[in-house]
Amino acid sequence: MDKHKSVFFYITTIMVLQGFIAAYPKGGPVTLCYDPYPHHAGSSRSLDPSPFSISLSATEYNPGDIIKVTISSKTTDMKGFQIAAHSSFGKWDQLFGEFLTYPQYAQTYSYYSDLQNCATHNEDFTTSRNVELEWKAPSLSVGNLIFSASVIKDYATFWVNQTALLKAKLPAQPNVVIPPLQISAGEFMPRLNLDKCGTESGCITYPADCTAETCIFTISYAATVNGIRFRLLSKQAQSQHSYVGMGISSDQKMPADETFICMDVGGSLDFAHGYNPGMHNVKVVANEVSDIAIQSVDGAISCEFTRKLKGNFTYYGHKGLAMLNVDYTASLESEDYHLYLVWGHPYEGSKESVHKHQLLPIVSQSKVAFNKKTRTKFYRLHDSVKVHVTFMVLAWFGAVSVAMVISRYFKNGFLNAKDTICGTKPWFQVHRGLAFLAALLTAIAFVVIFVHIMGLSSKKELLHAGFGIAVMILTVVQVIMGLARPDGDAGRKRMAFNWMHLLTGSASYILAAVTMLLGSSFSYMSEKMKSDGTGLLIALISVHVFTAFVFEIRKRCADSFKDAAEEDDKRIRSIESLDIEEPSKQAESKTAPHTKSMALFTIYITLICTLVASFLYIVWEDL
Repeated sequence: MDKHKSVFFYITTIMVLQGFIAAYPKGGPVTLCYDPYPHHAGSSRSLDPSPFSISLSATEYNPGDIIKVTISSKTTDMKGFQIAAHSSFGKWDQLFGEFLTYPQYAQTYSYYSDLQNCATHNEDFTTSRNVELEWKAPSLSVGNLIFSASVIKDYATFWVNQTALLKAKLPAQPNVVIPPLQISAGEFMPRLNLDKCGTESGCITYPADCTAETCIFTISYAATVNGIRFRLLSKQAQSQHSYVGMGISSDQKMPADETFICMDVGGSLDFAHGYNPGMHNVKVVANEVSDIAIQSVDGAISCEFTRKLKGNFTYYGHKGLAMLNVDYTASLESEDYHLYLVWGHPYEGSKESVHKHQLLPIVSQSKVAFNKKTRTKFYRLHDSVKVHVTFMVLAWFGAVSVAMVISRYFKNGFLNAKDTICGTKPWFQVHRGLAFLAALLTAIAFVVIFVHIMGLSSKKELLHAGFGIAVMILTVVQVIMGLARPDGDAGRKRMAFNWMHLLTGSASYILAAVTMLLGSSFSYMSEKMKSDGTGLLIALISVHVFTAFVFEIRKRCADSFKDAAEEDDKRIRSIESLDIEEPSKQAESKTAPHTKSMALFTIYITLICTLVASFLYIVWEDL
């Protein structure tokens, strides 16, 4: 959350990118023209030799030449493709030439151009072993070109960066090909000099109270003549195939945030400037970032760059090409922005395309002004998420658990069975109060997370969201049923109510427990939450089930005892009718044993409170 970066944990509309076959049956999105890596959830590119090849009708070109481009295989059917021509020495996302003719099952895009410079399949495409397209060379020589394609066999099997070289007969014209982003190796920063925080720069650290040696993530920032100089350090990387990224946010949520990602792709250092139009990230075209230096050493990445104070960039959103103006000048005068940091792994074989962050992004606790040289801290879970989790745990493992035990096992043993509160037995008033408290906490938690989170990104989150909605619906049903509770002498109506109330309550409790277990095991949750947190939830469920089991045995024993006592009473009354004295103290002393189980009940409450407090400590400690 997360997120930051979630996380029903997250209810609204955005789903994880499933790729351009299952999720994009009409063809790959235009944003994949510069990096045609199918984002098929749970799948990676095939490492087997590709059965597909790209052939060109010519090996060299003059400006304006028409060349036939063929993607084919002798043995394997393809179910999708995407292809474009890139410069062999310039920026990879600058595409060249124009596709003139193509099969009826194909379509083209204009990627930052008036020309149809990118081709993919469309909704009419089924399978084929041969795709032929006609491509027209640029009107000016742009040097050697590389045709790069991705070819799909099925959802889980695909190949990326299938290439064919097209040489230029003439030298490249100057100032036509955009040079790639200049990235220097720079000096590796194994730690951030925290002594400079407050004097030379502002900084954000994680964990909260770490030292220069123990900080896992750090960001420092300082205003310069050319803009804002940022420095990032991540010790979370585990190989030469990782990234660390930073976002600038006005509201701690993903949409409308500018991002900067430094990556090590198998030893090749790269940088991606991006934007979040929604719950996903797209590459932007801009010249607002300079002086980039990246280094990767022993599983850690350090990165620094300068972002201009003012500028604009363009990006492709769902509705096409869009432009955004950015002005960070205001932050030199007041605290304007949160910074958040993410990390993970790039797609192997991709160009500037990264997997979703592994854990929720960590976010600065307060907004920062880029000219203020202060130290602040990162936190992992947004307060809204913490409130959601807290209220749900208190509602279901606190209020509901106790309410269920009281209603079934303490009707005659809670306080004094002969007393009343507002004309009603004490157990019922306590049960009803706890039930309404649980309903209120659940409703607040539901609304809080609904407002805060705007996206689902995994099947587990979908299940969590679906179960969460079901819990909310059953909670509302329980409240309505409780308000319409029939009188005790209502006969069958009361019996039907009791059964419905029991079944609905049990179902909602089980669903709530499953929902929370799913939430605690989300991939981006901290390791402590996934291990200790999940263990505490299981312990809470186990304590409740075991206690109910013990009370149920005692209740059934007490019912048998009561039946025996009633038989004794009948015998005593029979003897008394014959004027034979028989002490009745025996029967009077036979009190149902479950009504005097307050010691066991006290132990149960103590365990529940201890486990709930331990779980909430993990939620709020932000380790």
